[in-house]
Amino acid sequence: MANWTADDPGRIDSGALGTTATTIQTTETSLTEARTVAVTAQGGISDAIWSGDAATAWVSSLSTPIGKIDAITPAMAAVRDAIATYTTTVDDIKTRATSYTEMIFQANISANQTYLDPMGGPTPEQQMQRDQVHQAAVADRQSAQRLLDALSEERQAADDALASALSSPGGDNWDRQQAALAAIGITSASDLTPSAVARGMAEMAAELGNGTFETDLAAQLQSLYALYGNDPSVMAQMNLALGGEDLISLISRIDDAGANGWMTPAAALLLAQSVRGGLSVGSQRWTDAVGQNFAQELYDGSASVHGTESWTSLAFLFGDEQDNPIGETTTVGLANIADEMERGLPGAHEGMYGPAQGVMGPGGFLSLAEAEQAGYDVNRLGDWTSRVFSTLGEYPEAAMDWLTSTEQDPYRDAPLYPDEPYESNELGANRLEYWFGRRDSGLDGFEGVLALWAGAESIPGGPADPAGADPDAYTRVATLSHDVIERLVGNPRDAEVGEYVPGNDAFDGNSISDLGAVKLVEALSYQFPGLIERPIAGEPIGIEGEDMPSTNPSSMFGIDGLDEFDYANLSKEALAKVFGVAGQNDAGAAALDTVVAHYQETLSATVQTGLSDPGEASKRIMALQGLLDGSTDGVALDAAADRDAAVESALGLVETGVGFLPIPGLDKLVGVTGDAVIDHLVSSGSGYVTGQLVGAAKDVGLSTWGAAEQQLLNQQGELEIPRERAAAVTLGLFLYDTLQPAGMPDPSTMDPEEQFAWASDPDTMDAFDELLSHRDIEELQGDYSNAYAAFNAHGQR
Repeated sequence: MANWTADDPGRIDSGALGTTATTIQTTETSLTEARTVAVTAQGGISDAIWSGDAATAWVSSLSTPIGKIDAITPAMAAVRDAIATYTTTVDDIKTRATSYTEMIFQANISANQTYLDPMGGPTPEQQMQRDQVHQAAVADRQSAQRLLDALSEERQAADDALASALSSPGGDNWDRQQAALAAIGITSASDLTPSAVARGMAEMAAELGNGTFETDLAAQLQSLYALYGNDPSVMAQMNLALGGEDLISLISRIDDAGANGWMTPAAALLLAQSVRGGLSVGSQRWTDAVGQNFAQELYDGSASVHGTESWTSLAFLFGDEQDNPIGETTTVGLANIADEMERGLPGAHEGMYGPAQGVMGPGGFLSLAEAEQAGYDVNRLGDWTSRVFSTLGEYPEAAMDWLTSTEQDPYRDAPLYPDEPYESNELGANRLEYWFGRRDSGLDGFEGVLALWAGAESIPGGPADPAGADPDAYTRVATLSHDVIERLVGNPRDAEVGEYVPGNDAFDGNSISDLGAVKLVEALSYQFPGLIERPIAGEPIGIEGEDMPSTNPSSMFGIDGLDEFDYANLSKEALAKVFGVAGQNDAGAAALDTVVAHYQETLSATVQTGLSDPGEASKRIMALQGLLDGSTDGVALDAAADRDAAVESALGLVETGVGFLPIPGLDKLVGVTGDAVIDHLVSSGSGYVTGQLVGAAKDVGLSTWGAAEQQLLNQQGELEIPRERAAAVTLGLFLYDTLQPAGMPDPSTMDPEEQFAWASDPDTMDAFDELLSHRDIEELQGDYSNAYAAFNAHGQR
């Protein structure tokens, strides 16, 4: 800091300060890069690459520099920010000091002005005027001097603030972190080892969870999580040293602290979320044995913590599967326990969602606080098994293996209802039968089991993987999806042959939550390519037979030359029932609208490329519109203002996901059509997913179904147009833009009534019929009406 004076409070050596700030920034960047290298190296050493004590020791040793970097980089950033603030403040002082000094200078000139008077001096009037000028100048000088003196106080305050920031790295936060480290016995750099920190944190957490609650101790634990919560080695060792039972005790005690005012609600929720995040980080690399043992400890702790039950503490730990998923082996372990407790011990908890679960206690505070913060129904944390299933869905291969295991079912002879025995001997089949076909998961709105299904569909090589297509993966996903849907809604058919298979009585539009409905549509979206071919726009395989096969082979969009892959084979009645459940929920309807609209856009793009026949694509587009309108009849699709943040986030994931649905075999057609869209895809280096095909069509200025529909909406304004008329006009607009029939008037210039008359005019229909090789307009309009009737009549209300 420069030696400033009261007359010059803005003096500053900004060059030296700038150099210091730059040096700190450079060092901070280097440390951050070093941390990234260490973390990458730490996470890249799997058992397949290097195992044994040496590998464990080396991976663990990297935690020391990571921890030290985490400790110092926030302090460096704080110092850099303090220098920037100081420089800005003093520059402002300097600007104002220059102005005030100039005011004093000019006032002095006016106050000391001399006059050349004639003999006899000034007249009384002149003297009075001069006195007034002198007095005004003196007043101006005094005012400017006061302002200049005040700047000295501002400068001193700025100096003091900078000195404080520089006197202790990280300011008060660093002091708190040092105190927290000292509380677990770490007072020097040589003590700062991962094992020492983990051991100290575990002891502190155990004391907080099982002893008298101390707010200062909770604050120290929060400081340690801020330092080491993202360190895989420290968190793994800390949680194992603490153990699952004491971890549940800790969450339960934090819940008590928030409920009883021992901590502020925000502080209690933050600490509980930090504990969960630490378990997520630490459990990612646990072996099967370690993870399953920890899962058992978590369960045992939940069954008896502080003399009572705390299932919501367990649910809370698994309540953030997107950002902080608990490790795969622990999650699988708890899924196995849930399966054993509910299927292996029937009758013990009859009428309950598992063993005495419920929102109201203990665990009510954290459930309510997080529900309010994240924007979801509080009942979501009332069913711990569902939260475990949501987390298991984050590990697609593990989810698929869990649901399709062919091992002997140890609980086959212990069904919840003895008069309804399991038909299969296989573990996976009976899990599907119970969790999807029999269990009432209405407490969390079926979100957990539906997330488990959607996650299992995301296995590598399957219909949700844009990186590549594996026929076996498609078949596994198709078979699973068929079996799940059949358990949920049964297998109704209009055909007389075949015995009706009932579904889950608890699964309907009243029991599904917003998040559950969105997850249902996400799971269905992966089967859309096949479902559109059969049964939406065609008949399923084996509809007239006693036994319908589980899968049907389809090429995407029905395009000749594309590879065929297996998708779920369902009756239209079964599909209508499951879409009806989704479509009669506001959020589910919005998700379904997103998926259908994107698929219609993609079909439009295939027409523009020459990949699809306009008539065949239009058949699918109209059938999809009928499905959407029939399934969502009476539901407002624009109710976004009423949705919680969590639901909006889930809808965003669906919208992103459908854009990455792969188009298997599209690469084989490159160079065949010679179309601008395909050329654009090739030249841009894009892959072959639906979003890229739609984007490429728009990039080269081609019309799409969505554009025609938006054009119609703009034309219609607030008019209430019947569904059938709106669909007919949209089809006409789309075909006009696509086929460009010669001599036909441009319908975009017409009002809604004129557009409908134009679309219904025999001359218009004849003109389109001549250009459509496989379909005619009346048939396409009938496709819409038939789909609307089917999905409106069979959908659950």
